Amino acid sequence: MKDRGERATPTELERYRVGSLSKGLRILALLCSSERAMSLSELAERLGWNRTTAYRFMATLQADGYVDQDPVTKTYALTARVMDLGFSYLNALSFPERSLPYLNRLSAVTGHSCNLSVLDGAEIVYVARVASRSLLSINLHVGSRLPAYCTSMGKVLLAWLPPRELRSVLAGLRIEARTAKTVRNAEELLRLLGTTRRNGYAVNDQELEIGVRSAAAPIRDGKQRVIAALNVSVPAAHCTLSQLMRDVVPRVLEAARDISTAIGQRTPERLHR
Repeated sequence: MKDRGERATPTELERYRVGSLSKGLRILALLCSSERAMSLSELAERLGWNRTTAYRFMATLQADGYVDQDPVTKTYALTARVMDLGFSYLNALSFPERSLPYLNRLSAVTGHSCNLSVLDGAEIVYVARVASRSLLSINLHVGSRLPAYCTSMGKVLLAWLPPRELRSVLAGLRIEARTAKTVRNAEELLRLLGTTRRNGYAVNDQELEIGVRSAAAPIRDGKQRVIAALNVSVPAAHCTLSQLMRDVVPRVLEAARDISTAIGQRTPERLHR
């Protein structure tokens, strides 16, 4: 496949898929999403495989140190080695660490939680966070994932996707109503993304969770490509939508510009491939 300076389409990628690697990754993803250890039968059923196939992959992952089996219950769980993959990703990004002083300052000025995220398909992934006691309802941490369509950072990251990539994301998007204020369909989402691009920021008025509002702005690299999003989350009981627009949005925009300037040309090129 030739490097044309843009991401390949799902159809193009499918031609080069390595089936065995994909199956191993499916197992890791399934165990990551589970809140408890799983038996071989459970894994096989959830994956739609027979027990022999499931056992072969589990034995491989266990031999490589990524899963472990309880000697008593015979259930499988991830090991701490899996964390190496996530931390290696964060270390390679490098900009979350450089952004932390700005997040700390923004949190101190606003009195609210500040977050930095990147886009992964139709989800955002938190790569930096400064939490505040003012917002305790959502349990979030570095590595947390949320749907992009109902978050302020997600709308920012989707809004600045190249058209081809945005179409690809929307084609497989399943929109669920998290609250009565959640966007209802792709057409409505596209209108919101257009507004986000025109304004240069996004707001979220209790679309993810009732009682939570937020404002987000894009983080750009030295070539003005959007590589991340920054937001401030506030309790709706303490901050009206008009107050969010008046008091929080300007500070978020200022902090996003400062972070973008600090990142400059030092952003790893691999982020944009």
